[in-house]
Amino acid sequence: NGNLNCQNATFTKANEFAFGADGLAIRGTVFLKDVKSTGEVRFAGANIGGDLDCSRATFENIGGDAFNLDRATIKGEMILINAKAKGNVRLLGAKIEGDINCREAIFESNKNMAFAADRAIVNGNVVLFKVKAKGEVRLSGTIIAGDLVCQEAAFENPEGHAFIGEKLRINGTLFINNLQNLD
Repeated sequence: NGNLNCQNATFTKANEFAFGADGLAIRGTVFLKDVKSTGEVRFAGANIGGDLDCSRATFENIGGDAFNLDRATIKGEMILINAKAKGNVRLLGAKIEGDINCREAIFESNKNMAFAADRAIVNGNVVLFKVKAKGEVRLSGTIIAGDLVCQEAAFENPEGHAFIGEKLRINGTLFINNLQNLD
């Protein structure tokens, strides 16, 4: 039924593309559960007909993009539950029909942009529950049809702003409570 299953895979090509799927068109779900990647994982401009499940995945590309989904379309949910990224996570101009669920994810970047979804359109909720982010979390110009949940999250950026939401539009409710410090 058109799924791409890379569960438990290891991709390694430090400081380069470890896995490239730019422009990929797939009818089903992309499974990147428990993936371990050293180098950039790219799905820029991809069209995914189901979910993109990156639960417990580890993406590492220190000093560059760890996970790039710029201009991608995901017809289901974007799942980053318990995922870890060292390097930039980018969803610039992406379209997500369901939720972006980053529950208990860890994003860290020494290039200032830990998680960026500028100009993204999310037709569900954006869940940053218990997220730990070191570097900017950017949602500038993002449209969220549902809720933005930042409960028990920790945002830190010693180089500048920790959270940027210029021209962010939330049609649901904004939940910001019990924010934490990074330990």
